[in-house]
Amino acid sequence: MKQISIEEYLRSATVEWKPIPKDSSVIIPGRKLQGVIKGVLEQKVMNEPDLVIYGSIDGKPAMIGFKEWVSGPDCCFHEWEAIQYREILS
Repeated sequence: MKQISIEEYLRSATVEWKPIPKDSSVIIPGRKLQGVIKGVLEQKVMNEPDLVIYGSIDGKPAMIGFKEWVSGPDCCFHEWEAIQYREILS
């Protein structure tokens, strides 16, 4: 029997990326993320998000995909927008 990592298992046990519905509850346990913004504009689903964090969407385990927004002089401001998720199948 082949042994695989937890990350490999979670990737294989997920469905395709979907946009996060506007009124969803996004929970990222154990993380205090600064600069996280809630999606305001309709975003297309990215093939590879800029950042992926494990959490939950409306109480269901999921991989949450973030888009990075950079602004300011010398690109000093970084904000992360949660725009998509992949549900983890149990």
